Amino acid sequence: MKPLFAKLSCCAVLVLFATSAASAQSELPAHRWSRGTTLAGVGGMATASDGTGAALGGTIGWEMTRQVGIEGTGMWIDRQPGASAFSASLNVRAALTKTKPMAPFVEGGFGMYLAMFDPKQVTNVPAFYADRMTGVGTNTFTDAAFFASAGVELFRTLHFTLRPAVGAVIVVDGSRSYTMTTFTVQASYHFDTHPLAPQ
Repeated sequence: MKPLFAKLSCCAVLVLFATSAASAQSELPAHRWSRGTTLAGVGGMATASDGTGAALGGTIGWEMTRQVGIEGTGMWIDRQPGASAFSASLNVRAALTKTKPMAPFVEGGFGMYLAMFDPKQVTNVPAFYADRMTGVGTNTFTDAAFFASAGVELFRTLHFTLRPAVGAVIVVDGSRSYTMTTFTVQASYHFDTHPLAPQ
């Protein structure tokens, strides 16, 4: 009799615990949100004094709040024949409003910019690099860079957004700098849902 009573008591406690947990869960606001990861593809164009070319890359991000996130971006940039570049950056993005499904944002960060020039093919080398070129083989330069952009994030679904933006990449070497302007569209997948209507 005692074992049966113990089993029934245990079952009653479990049912009571499960019922209270379900009740507490039902009292929570709909569409709860927590820190989330984002993955994105980026495409567009980049232009500077030595020409204009395609820009393709990818981004992985971590949303600390609904409005602020940290993102790491790598991008390949096609320049004139005989020249190409790659950038890697760590950025902080901040939405300027909480409105959905469209939210303007600003973004800024730092990283590195790697540029490659083949003297046998390239015809227009910026002075920023020309003064440092040596030899007849491909010259590679890796410099610190600052990144800034502004645009608007368009929430198409609870998980998917499009982000057209205009940005600047400022490459520095001592007191000298080289600036490039970018026009990109980023397609992002948010692993946590973003309600399109205000909560």
